Amino acid sequence: MKWLEINVGTTSEASDALCEKLGSVGARGIAVEDPSEIASIIKAPDSLAYADEGYLESLGDRVHIQAYFVFPESEILVREITDKVREAVADVGEFLDIGNADVSVRVIEEEDWANSWKKHFKPLRISLRTMICPSWETCDTQDGVELIVKLDPGSAFGTGDHATTAMCAELLDNELASRETNRTVLDLGCGSGILSVIAAGLGAQKVDALDIDPVAVSVAKENCRVNNVLEIVNIETGVIYDLVDRRYDIIAANIIADVIADIASEIPDKLNDGGVFITSGIIAEKKDFVLETCVSAGLKPVEIIERSGWVAMSFKNNVY
Repeated sequence: MKWLEINVGTTSEASDALCEKLGSVGARGIAVEDPSEIASIIKAPDSLAYADEGYLESLGDRVHIQAYFVFPESEILVREITDKVREAVADVGEFLDIGNADVSVRVIEEEDWANSWKKHFKPLRISLRTMICPSWETCDTQDGVELIVKLDPGSAFGTGDHATTAMCAELLDNELASRETNRTVLDLGCGSGILSVIAAGLGAQKVDALDIDPVAVSVAKENCRVNNVLEIVNIETGVIYDLVDRRYDIIAANIIADVIADIASEIPDKLNDGGVFITSGIIAEKKDFVLETCVSAGLKPVEIIERSGWVAMSFKNNVY
């Protein structure tokens, strides 16, 4: 199968809006390489992230967005899709700085699409005890690292180089290190399974991983197999409402603010007394909205981390 790959070079400021626009004009997949996002994770004073020397410099300073469309097998339709993308870019440029916003087009095979992002995915330390290593690379451990996660995210979200995933991993690592480790964990919206592998690798007794996307479930299963944690991690397709009569010591949800708010009332009933809810994927503008919703559901705030315009939070259940 062939795909039409349309590349847009732009600014960090405009990247989120452009991704939304590209999705609205029919992109089946979108990949983003934002050097400033990766740099902010590595350079943050409170971050334990680490990357090889020279890696940041190799990324440059422009955001590169790759949008993938089913190849239409018609030059006229290719031009129509390209014109829609250019119009979408221009629309965003009306209210945001998009820089030069150069647009280029190429046709690629399915295998090329599946592997094109790999050149941007490098070893990265994302928490006190955890280092993420691409499945196709060999990684040397760093001081204090107890767990090297071999990861192939495929087409599912979650490589660790985004602030939301890194902050969620930090909070999960801290929580598992703070008390006994034979606890049960729910990885809600598991994506690539990165948090499930971390939880299992750092001592969780049992992990349930849940995602609405069957592709994510397939990718997560493979990553758990590669990291030898399938005996600990149970991976399913579904949503939190499917988890009847199940309770956990820790629930980790790296999703988006509106979904977190929608499910907040369900969280206390899915946590054991004194259990911990860790959530990320929250843009800074919705921090108070999510915080108020979770507090109204009966959860007590414990820790809040902010980085690169994103927020992660942890809460405790039934703490008086």
